[in-house]
Parts: sequence; C-alpha cells; structure tokens
Amino acid sequence: MHRAVKRRSAPFGTGLSASYLLLALLLFCAVFAFVTLRLYPSGSTLSSPQLAASTLVVYSYRNIDPEAVSNLQFFLKTVIKPEDAARYVIVVDHGLDKYGHFSSTALPDLPANAEYLSIRGCYELGHVGKVLSGLSSVQVNVNLYQYFVWVDSSVRGPFLPSYVTEMSAPPLWHTLLTSRLTSTTKLVGATIDCGPVSLQADASMLVVPHVESSVMATDLAGLKVIQEAGCFDCFTTWREAKVKETYLGLLLQAGYNLDCLMLRYQEVEWQDQSKWRCGAMVGPHQEGTYDGTSLNPLEVIAYLLASGQCDFAVMFVKVKHGPTMLPGSAAYQAVKYTQWQSENKAAGVKDITTNDWKTHAFKEMQSNPKLKDFKCFDADYYINSAPWEFEG
Repeated sequence: MHRAVKRRSAPFGTGLSASYLLLALLLFCAVFAFVTLRLYPSGSTLSSPQLAASTLVVYSYRNIDPEAVSNLQFFLKTVIKPEDAARYVIVVDHGLDKYGHFSSTALPDLPANAEYLSIRGCYELGHVGKVLSGLSSVQVNVNLYQYFVWVDSSVRGPFLPSYVTEMSAPPLWHTLLTSRLTSTTKLVGATIDCGPVSLQADASMLVVPHVESSVMATDLAGLKVIQEAGCFDCFTTWREAKVKETYLGLLLQAGYNLDCLMLRYQEVEWQDQSKWRCGAMVGPHQEGTYDGTSLNPLEVIAYLLASGQCDFAVMFVKVKHGPTMLPGSAAYQAVKYTQWQSENKAAGVKDITTNDWKTHAFKEMQSNPKLKDFKCFDADYYINSAPWEFEG
C-alpha cells in the first residue's frame, strides 16, 4: 500500500509577501526609467559632460595683462576637478597676444567635465554670450542647467580658508556663489562696485550698483533678464563692455536683488537707490578703498590682482593698539569685520555710503602728499588734477 503523503502548507503570508516584492520591484524600475529619461534625454550619451552637471562654468581668458596667464593656469591646475559636479568651458581668446602668444600646446589636459573653446575678439561677457547662445563649436543647452557661473582672467582664485578645504566634505567653490541665489536674488558675484562709469568720451557718468563681471553667478530666470539686456553682446571697446556691465542693474528694475561676498554689503536691498552711492562711489579694489581697509581674497574668493598684494586671513588675528593697526593690516581688517558684523545685526538702516579711505586716509595724504615717498609719482599733480576725489 502506498502511504499518503501529507502536503506541507506554505507559511502564512509567503504568497502575499512575494506579491508586495514584485510590486516594489516594478515600481523601482518605473522610477529609475523616469529619472533616467529626465537626466539623459533621447539621443544623449552618458559621456556628455553637460548631462550630469547642474552648473555651467564659463572661464574667459584674454591676454591683456601680464598676470592673465598665471591666473588662467592657477584656475586650470587647482580648481577644475573630475569629481566636481559642474561643466567647465574654458574660452581662450587667441586673437589677443599683447603679452606674448599663449600657445594652446601649453594648456594642460582637462578632465571629462571640462573643455577648451577658442574664440577671437569680444570682451569677457561676449565670450560667455557666444557659449550660452550656441554660437560656438561647444554645444550648450541652457535649459539643462540650474546655475550659470562665469569667471575671467583678471582675477586669481578661488581662495578658500584651510578650515574649509580640510573639512570632511568641503563645499564646491561655485556653490558658495550659487547658494546665495534665491527667488528674489538673481545675480551674485565676488564684489559690487558703485563707482561711476563713463557713458561716452564726454563727462556723462552712470552711477548704479553693479556686480563686477569678473566673477558672477545667476540662475535660468536671471540669465534670461541678462540676455534680454544685451549684456552678452560682442563688444569691441572697453567702454562699451563696461557700460553693458552696468546694465546688469536691469535686474533691479525687474524686481530682483543683487548680492556679493563682501562682508560690508550683506543684507543690502539694492533696489533702494539711497544705497547706490556705496563706498562713496569709489571702487573697492585699490589699497584702503574698502572703507579704509583692503579686500581679502578669503572674503571674496577671487582677488583682483590689479589691486596689488593682500594679506591672507587666518580667521583669528592678534589685535593690539600700535603699528599693527595701520590701515590695510590684518588687525585693522579684523576691527572692520567686527564693525560690519555688528552693523549687519543691528536694527534699522545701516549707512554704506561712507568710505574711511576718503574721510581719513586721503585727508592725511592730502596734507602730506609725499608721505609714501614715491620717487616717480607726482602727488601734487595727481591731487590737483581731480580735487573732487579728495574732498572729505
């Protein structure tokens, strides 16, 4: 006789769990397919540098200054990293060789997220315009990016403090700019200048706060306003390019605010025209013209080399009364930083239209114009040629 074999029943819930597992697997595949199609549209390849990047960085090199080559080399060798979540386009203007032709063979190889582009003519914003508009050999679809950053070879940087670069997960340099972009702020740069800009060869001047074009960041909404203003046109003269830089102020007319990395100009509503004479309308890049002190490369990331040498901040500096408190010293900067931070937190409206460079330092130079003993500099002629610049 055959013995009946009793079938062992399946554990309770096994069939139900398998159904849930299958459903979860199908859901995962659907989500993966959706994300893949959004990131990599039809016809694209995973090797394309623009697809995985949310930020497009355009660097413009023009050989119009002896330091321009060094600035470019610094950026290429120390800034661009393959793990950087940005796409870099390095525009090299070979049409300018004022300080010796910089052969393309001297350019280092770039990682997969960066590429060179050769353009002749135009000023820096014109280079950016050609890249963004597709009028070059580099294929760019601006709608694929969230942020746009451009840098030119008049600055060297970015410089970041060691306590930032040595963090376990240090921030990418361009995120220090793009993180300041909001629904109301659409243009961020290293510096803001309220110095008047000559409109024509005559004496007509334009006074409007403008983010200096050497370092800028915006998003897609801000980019559209800037493009419509014609700021990215190809200009052939410095005056045209500089005037168009001030047209970036049209963002104010569009209801947006500006921002920069300068500590003194934090929390400023630039639509308030009473702020448009900031820094007594003196640019911040010369020694002492930043409210009696000088810009620090660790404050504004990229430092305009035309201003000369500048001490590096170390977060804490010794502050004592005496020679170390001379204008421009690290101790003097620390005192100024303390003052500005207090003003930023204080209630009410702060005054950013003053400048200690005019009210103190140059009064001393005016009373003793040969104070620095410049053997090749006629201080009397310099002061007499523009006396209004030395008025208190």
